[in-house]
Amino acid sequence: TLAALAESLALTYDGLPVLDGVEIDSFWKGDEDVCLFAHDLDNAERVPATDAAAALAEHIAVPGPLTYSGRPFQVFIELKGSVGPSESERHSPAQRDAHAACAWSMYEIVAEAAISAKQEVEIVFTSFGPALLVAMRRAQPDERPVRARFSAIQGIPSPLDGQTHSLDDYAG
Repeated sequence: TLAALAESLALTYDGLPVLDGVEIDSFWKGDEDVCLFAHDLDNAERVPATDAAAALAEHIAVPGPLTYSGRPFQVFIELKGSVGPSESERHSPAQRDAHAACAWSMYEIVAEAAISAKQEVEIVFTSFGPALLVAMRRAQPDERPVRARFSAIQGIPSPLDGQTHSLDDYAG
């Protein structure tokens, strides 16, 4: 939730932020064609994913250290691989492209705040879905003023978990 995100970002120890980064999930809700800030639909607040990016941007804009370690603040944006309540409901090509555009919009919001506040931030796009990361790479802007990279999430191997893909599925 946005409230839990705010609470987490406000945590401090010895006057420094406790967190050196945070993950925010983006979920493309296929039947409504909306990009939500949600881990899944069961617990979704129905908040646009860009609202979570805006909340991070507000945090980044506050003067002072962003991390406990003094290293760049890492923002992990996970693109969820399903578009409905069932894991088997996968993105169509158009939905993948729209989800990628949403994630790049999140990037732009966070990157703009980092540049304005002169804060070091790194953005990492993650997903269990190879096709989503390929769509992200295809949609990436020519210039990225804040470092961005891509990361595949691997979990329990098949047949125990259907989310994990072979590295060959990531097409480079």
